[in-house]
Amino acid sequence: MSQKKLRVRSIPRHFRRAGLSFSQTEVTLNAKDLSEEQIIALNSEPNLVVTKVIEKGAPLFLVGQNTVVQQQSDSETDTPDISAADLVEHIALLNIDIAGNWTGDGKPQVKALEGAAGVYVTAALRDEAFDLYVAQQAELLDQNTDSSNESKDDNSGSES
Repeated sequence: MSQKKLRVRSIPRHFRRAGLSFSQTEVTLNAKDLSEEQIIALNSEPNLVVTKVIEKGAPLFLVGQNTVVQQQSDSETDTPDISAADLVEHIALLNIDIAGNWTGDGKPQVKALEGAAGVYVTAALRDEAFDLYVAQQAELLDQNTDSSNESKDDNSGSES
């Protein structure tokens, strides 16, 4: 098996899969201690975020919608595998009616974004993406307001 460890955390508060219990706190499992069936079940479970830590230079592969492959370097770091611009799309898709998706100040929860994007997200990256999202929404609103005002001006100028 090319991987050494799996980092696993649950999107819901508590979740069980493959005979193991998970919470929203990430745990590291040795892949050699798991059966192939357990690894497949964990990788394919949409309620889990699974990060594979593999040896540097080993082949990379993806399995499952919430599975991320991460090369292990000399110093392990948790670096998001997504840009702020790409994360904006996932912010737009979050259900606004689910209070658990949002913080008290109106930003998306990091855990909700991780679940939507299927990758590790830092609070700093969330903030950067949310600022981009707000700017895009303001720009769209300005464009709609401008075109609405232009059509009102066109209609009012045609009366004689």
